[in-house]
Amino acid sequence: MNMQLADSGTSAGDNILGAVILITGLVLYFLPVIIAVTGRQRNAGSVAVVDIFLGWTGIGWVVALAMAVSGVTNPKPPESPASGPPMASLPPASPWYPPPWPPPQPSQRA
Repeated sequence: MNMQLADSGTSAGDNILGAVILITGLVLYFLPVIIAVTGRQRNAGSVAVVDIFLGWTGIGWVVALAMAVSGVTNPKPPESPASGPPMASLPPASPWYPPPWPPPQPSQRA
């Protein structure tokens, strides 16, 4: 008796193509959020909310994209100088700092 398994009709190439299409679609759908986060927009959270909940309408996606490319950006943090004045030295970390009064006297052994 010669039994053959049913062919599912999909190949590895179809699966890879499907994965590429899915990833491309997700990147395009979240493009406004990606732009807002990488562009340091102050309203990146609002862009994400509009994109997630209204992006599927098309109009919501365009609004989120407009919000992502316009608006006020967060300033970049100041760069630390490569060389500058030396930092003040700190006292040694000790549970007895400042020392208890009167300071302990060195013991004298004979």
